[in-house]
Amino acid sequence: MNTPKIQISNKTSYSIDSCLFTNILKQIEITEEILRGKEISICLVTDKEIRDLNKKFFGRDSVTDVLTFRSEFTHLPYLGEIVINIEGLMIRKDSYRDSLKMLFIHGVLHLIGYDHINTEEKQKMETKELRLCQDIKL
Repeated sequence: MNTPKIQISNKTSYSIDSCLFTNILKQIEITEEILRGKEISICLVTDKEIRDLNKKFFGRDSVTDVLTFRSEFTHLPYLGEIVINIEGLMIRKDSYRDSLKMLFIHGVLHLIGYDHINTEEKQKMETKELRLCQDIKL
């Protein structure tokens, strides 16, 4: 089995165990075979950085929890990058591991083709996301 590879860039002062992402991705791969042999980048950022990215790439001048950038080169193993606002999670102090798990799953689903542009797609993605969040143990 070709386990997906993860590259992590932490642009914050918060310490996050990279094994958390690896373990989640291995569990998602069990049902999402498209992940086998693929590569994903994760970038952990602050409120300001994610706001700047959201404004630059999506035209929204607001802080968000997660942004996903799919690779345009579908013939390559690289799926894209998931940008997660760690500062937002850590400040709230609510079970950040569960919130981080949910955001990472959300990002991975975007990278493999799920979306929430319309009601039907949103329902499909939310159902998959909830099931994975319940099934994946940290």
